[in-house]
Amino acid sequence: MRRALLLATCLTGFPAFAPAWADELPVRAVTLSNAGLVQIERSGSLAPEASITFRAPVEDVDDVLKTLMLRDAGGGVVEGLRLPAQDLEAEAFRGLPLRPADFEN
Repeated sequence: MRRALLLATCLTGFPAFAPAWADELPVRAVTLSNAGLVQIERSGSLAPEASITFRAPVEDVDDVLKTLMLRDAGGGVVEGLRLPAQDLEAEAFRGLPLRPADFEN
Protein backbone atom coordinates (compact mmCIF):
# COMPACT_ATOMS: atom_id res chain seq x y z
CA MET A 1 0.00 0.00 0.00
CA ARG A 2 1.38 3.41 -0.94
CA ARG A 3 0.61 6.58 0.94
CA ALA A 4 0.64 10.15 -0.31
CA LEU A 5 2.96 12.57 1.47
CA LEU A 6 3.06 16.35 1.39
CA LEU A 7 6.12 18.20 2.65
CA ALA A 8 6.31 21.96 3.15
CA THR A 9 9.21 23.83 4.69
CA CYS A 10 9.53 27.54 5.37
CA LEU A 11 13.15 28.58 5.19
CA THR A 12 14.98 31.81 5.96
CA GLY A 13 17.93 32.66 3.79
CA PHE A 14 18.27 29.31 2.00
CA PRO A 15 18.98 30.35 -1.59
CA ALA A 16 21.07 27.22 -2.14
CA PHE A 17 18.92 24.81 -0.11
CA ALA A 18 18.53 21.69 -2.21
CA PRO A 19 16.85 18.67 -0.60
CA ALA A 20 18.48 15.36 -1.47
CA TRP A 21 15.71 12.76 -1.54
CA ALA A 22 16.28 9.04 -1.49
CA ASP A 23 13.48 8.86 -4.05
CA GLU A 24 13.09 12.31 -5.60
CA LEU A 25 9.72 13.88 -4.80
CA PRO A 26 8.68 16.52 -7.34
CA VAL A 27 8.32 20.17 -6.34
CA ARG A 28 4.62 21.02 -6.24
CA ALA A 29 4.88 24.72 -5.36
CA VAL A 30 7.40 27.39 -4.38
CA THR A 31 6.27 30.51 -2.50
CA LEU A 32 8.52 33.52 -1.89
CA SER A 33 7.62 36.18 0.68
CA ASN A 34 8.75 39.76 1.23
CA ALA A 35 10.12 38.72 4.65
CA GLY A 36 12.83 36.56 3.08
CA LEU A 37 11.01 33.25 3.53
CA VAL A 38 10.86 30.46 0.98
CA GLN A 39 8.25 27.72 1.16
CA ILE A 40 9.09 24.66 -0.93
CA GLU A 41 6.28 22.13 -1.22
CA ARG A 42 6.95 18.61 -2.50
CA SER A 43 4.39 15.89 -2.97
CA GLY A 44 4.47 12.25 -3.98
CA SER A 45 3.89 8.66 -2.93
CA LEU A 46 6.09 6.66 -0.59
CA ALA A 47 6.02 3.04 0.47
CA PRO A 48 4.85 2.53 4.09
CA GLU A 49 8.39 1.90 5.40
CA ALA A 50 10.16 4.41 3.14
CA SER A 51 12.25 7.25 4.52
CA ILE A 52 13.00 10.75 3.29
CA THR A 53 16.45 12.31 3.48
CA PHE A 54 17.39 15.94 2.92
CA ARG A 55 20.38 18.08 3.72
CA ALA A 56 20.57 21.54 5.30
CA PRO A 57 23.50 23.70 6.42
CA VAL A 58 24.32 22.97 10.09
CA GLU A 59 23.88 26.61 11.10
CA ASP A 60 20.32 26.59 9.68
CA VAL A 61 19.08 23.29 11.15
CA ASP A 62 17.22 25.01 14.02
CA ASP A 63 15.16 27.07 11.56
CA VAL A 64 14.48 24.05 9.36
CA LEU A 65 13.26 21.94 12.30
CA LYS A 66 11.06 24.77 13.62
CA THR A 67 9.25 25.07 10.29
CA LEU A 68 9.29 21.52 8.90
CA MET A 69 5.80 20.16 8.25
CA LEU A 70 4.96 16.63 7.12
CA ARG A 71 1.43 15.66 6.14
CA ASP A 72 0.04 12.32 5.09
CA ALA A 73 -3.30 12.54 3.31
CA GLY A 74 -3.93 8.91 4.28
CA GLY A 75 -3.79 9.68 8.01
CA GLY A 76 -0.32 8.28 8.63
CA VAL A 77 2.06 9.70 11.20
CA VAL A 78 5.76 10.48 11.35
CA GLU A 79 7.35 7.71 13.41
CA GLY A 80 10.69 9.39 13.95
CA LEU A 81 13.09 12.10 13.00
CA ARG A 82 16.84 11.59 13.09
CA LEU A 83 19.41 14.36 13.02
CA PRO A 84 22.88 12.87 12.79
CA ALA A 85 25.57 15.25 14.01
CA GLN A 86 28.75 15.38 11.98
CA ASP A 87 31.01 16.78 14.71
CA LEU A 88 29.56 16.35 18.21
CA GLU A 89 32.39 18.21 19.94
CA ALA A 90 32.14 21.25 17.68
CA GLU A 91 28.35 21.24 18.01
CA ALA A 92 28.53 21.13 21.83
CA PHE A 93 30.84 24.16 21.93
CA ARG A 94 29.12 26.15 19.16
CA GLY A 95 28.19 29.59 20.45
CA LEU A 96 30.19 29.22 23.68
CA PRO A 97 33.19 31.37 24.57
CA LEU A 98 35.16 28.20 25.47
CA ARG A 99 36.81 25.69 23.16
CA PRO A 100 37.88 22.08 23.84
CA ALA A 101 41.53 23.20 23.85
CA ASP A 102 40.77 25.39 26.90
CA PHE A 103 40.35 22.20 28.97
CA GLU A 104 43.64 20.59 27.96
CA ASN A 105 46.51 20.49 30.50
